[in-house]
Amino acid sequence: MSYTEKQQKTIQTSRILQLQVINYVHNNPHNTDQLKDQWFLDDRLRKLFNLIKDSQTNDFALHNKVVSHKLSDEFTESMEVLVLSSEVPNLVKSLKRCWLEYRLSETLQTHLLKEEEPTRAISNIWQALTELLNGQEIERGDAEYMYELFLKEEKEYSDKKEAGGELIGHSTGIKSFDDAVDGLRNGHLVIVGGYTSAGKTQFVLNIVRHLMKEGVKSSVYSLEMSKVDIFKRMLGLISGFNGSLLLKSQKEEHQEAKRKATDEILKSGLRVHTEKNDLSEILTAMVVERKTQGTEVFVIDYAQLVKAGGTGLYEDMRALAMKLQHFCRTQNVPIILVSQVSNESARAEDSNVIGFKGAGDLAASADVAIELVSADTKEDREYKMNSGEPTLVNMMVKKNRHGRIFTQELEFQPSTGAFNQAVDNFFN
Repeated sequence: MSYTEKQQKTIQTSRILQLQVINYVHNNPHNTDQLKDQWFLDDRLRKLFNLIKDSQTNDFALHNKVVSHKLSDEFTESMEVLVLSSEVPNLVKSLKRCWLEYRLSETLQTHLLKEEEPTRAISNIWQALTELLNGQEIERGDAEYMYELFLKEEKEYSDKKEAGGELIGHSTGIKSFDDAVDGLRNGHLVIVGGYTSAGKTQFVLNIVRHLMKEGVKSSVYSLEMSKVDIFKRMLGLISGFNGSLLLKSQKEEHQEAKRKATDEILKSGLRVHTEKNDLSEILTAMVVERKTQGTEVFVIDYAQLVKAGGTGLYEDMRALAMKLQHFCRTQNVPIILVSQVSNESARAEDSNVIGFKGAGDLAASADVAIELVSADTKEDREYKMNSGEPTLVNMMVKKNRHGRIFTQELEFQPSTGAFNQAVDNFFN
């Protein structure tokens, strides 16, 4: 049987199921939470399903809507089918299965007919199937849906205000940043860039530490550091002692600090991955963690080490940017992506131009783009690092879809890895 024949058979089976579901929803208007309109392969029946669901028990209003949308024939046909309450669970499963079979067939046909390099084709198919198997919804672009999203965000903010919060997203612990961007917002891609040894990873781990204090579960995908290295850094941030010192010291003070910090880490839900560098594998793992562990924020460190199916760095960065932005939007989660900056950007420290290494698509896809630059001279920085004094780092927010761009001076404590906002050193 060909792809087309299989699809036609699936469509026919699905149509019968769709009519039965519509009949059930009409008679049980409050039991619709388990149903998704994306499972309706017939556009007209999908529209009828939504009309019935939205009209609730107002039959007169429903009748007028059915007539105005010219769906009377479909409505009459749906009311002629018989549905028993005991059949509903299997009915819903069958409807979803038909939708999934159709989309799987469609996805495979689309990619197999393309003349793609095998590795890239497999990567694209894997990504498409991952999204499909995890409930990827068909995009809606109508004004009503945009208004629904606006009202949802408005309600989220209102609910947070009532609960004592001030941000739409998760607080990072950096007040100027949170005030400007409303925290780490669901659906947003935040890129943190900087030249080698600028403190990018440590900066992000400071955010992870603050999320832990807020009760927000994070997951870090590190392609550069080991699990032990990250654990030591988290020990330092929590305890106020150097993580490597806690590993070696037998002093009771250090042992007690290590026990308390370890206990906090173990209870936080923090997860760290260091053996994944293929983007499709990372995205799949993030979907699983979101669903099974309740992970709310993801970190990838760092961009230029991720294999995204391209033939080189430029192509990889283009694919990485598009796929991560798409993932953030569809999975409704924030991702913090650490990136190197180009040599040109590193030399032009005062420029507002964003120069992430590889491709301009990274900056274009970012909702928020940050660059970390030392505020000390080379000599001062070396002296402070050797003497254990805090160094100064400029957090340059070079892109912000929701507000101003600005620079905030931070103090970095080398011994513990902590970043602290220098309140008096803020400028637009």
